[in-house]
Amino acid sequence: MGTEIERKFLLASDAWRSKVERSVPMVQVYLAHTPQSQVRLRRTGDKAYVTVKGAKTGISRAEIETQVPVSFADQIVEARLYVLSPVVKTRHLVPVDGHVFEIDEYAEANAGLVVAELELAAEDTPYPQPDWLGEEVSADPRYANLALAESPYTTWA
Repeated sequence: MGTEIERKFLLASDAWRSKVERSVPMVQVYLAHTPQSQVRLRRTGDKAYVTVKGAKTGISRAEIETQVPVSFADQIVEARLYVLSPVVKTRHLVPVDGHVFEIDEYAEANAGLVVAELELAAEDTPYPQPDWLGEEVSADPRYANLALAESPYTTWA
C-alpha cells in the first residue's frame, strides 16, 4: 500500500504555461465514497485507473491504484455507473528543480479553476516555490477532487 503526500496551490499567474512539458486530458468519476475512503475511476489519455484512497491526515493518506482496461472505464462512464458528477480537467506537467508540478485546469462544472499539485516523499520535504505559485490550499477541503464532484467550483458563491 502506498501513501500519497500532496500539496495543493492556487496560481498567482499564468507564467507556468510556457514551461508545460506535457498535457493530458482527464475524466474522473467516483464509484463510492465514505468519510473513511473513496473509490475513483480515472480515464487519462489512453489509460484508465481505479484508485482507492483513505481519509486524509494532514497532507497524507493511504492510496492503492491499479490500471484497468480503457474499455472498462469507458463502459462505466457511458452507463453513468458513478455516484457524483464527473470531474473533467486537463493536467499540465511542469518540471521545476527536480520536482514535477501537476497543474489541473478544470472544465465543465469546475471551469475557471486551476490548481497546482505537488506530490512529495515526506510531509517535510523541501520543494521549489516558483513565482507563479500562489496560496497553498492543501488544508481547504473544497479543493479536493471529491469535493469538486459534490460541489463544483461554478456553484461556489
